[in-house]
Amino acid sequence: MNNLQWENTRKILCKGEKTWDILITTVTSDVPTLTCHITVEPGTNTQRVLGEATKRIREQFHIEHVTIQIEDTEHCHNEDHCHT
Repeated sequence: MNNLQWENTRKILCKGEKTWDILITTVTSDVPTLTCHITVEPGTNTQRVLGEATKRIREQFHIEHVTIQIEDTEHCHNEDHCHT
């Protein structure tokens, strides 16, 4: 993927939230997976963010196996990616 494709991937995943450490790989040749982190502001409805991001991934990329870690800016584990 080139930089433009990655940027479009981020935009599709989370509208308004910071998405990072995106990894798209395969378990087997026909089972793609996607993992990523999403940073949100404190008080954000994280279940809504998770549901919407998962839906977009499945609809846009046809990836069914999705793992997303959501962190708020107050408890982010990677300071470089904490602020949206």
